[in-house]
Amino acid sequence: QKITRHSIQLLLPLIGATELDDWPGGTNQMMEAASPLVQNMLKLMDPTSISVATTESTSSSSSSSSSSAASLDIQESIIEPNDGIRGIFSQATNPIDDTCVVLLPSADTVPTLQSLDDQVGPKRNFIVVNKQWRRQTDFGPPASNLFL
Repeated sequence: QKITRHSIQLLLPLIGATELDDWPGGTNQMMEAASPLVQNMLKLMDPTSISVATTESTSSSSSSSSSSAASLDIQESIIEPNDGIRGIFSQATNPIDDTCVVLLPSADTVPTLQSLDDQVGPKRNFIVVNKQWRRQTDFGPPASNLFL
């Protein structure tokens, strides 16, 4: 059975780092660094790129990249306007190979993640990249303490 739910941590290349702050632009700047990495990852995950890669040694690289690009449509959009959280969606020739990736989600975006998870369904890949929560307290106080 295929594993379709993934949480990955990417080491992002620093963009515009200063002596005081690696990410002076915050999560928006991190998303600018993460997006190209994730898009390249999605291209490598495309099953047609695997078959293209094996024939690349006998054909020119320009023909292999154009056939791979034609089989995978990658769209990027802001899925949580308040936090600027981005979703990257790859649509493959075969719908079962479609993938949804969410960049840098925070604890506040869990309802959006749950909604996307339902839309993606259990047979397609759903990937969370560089989630911004580390511990339960990142989600706020426990419900039992809300009224104290």
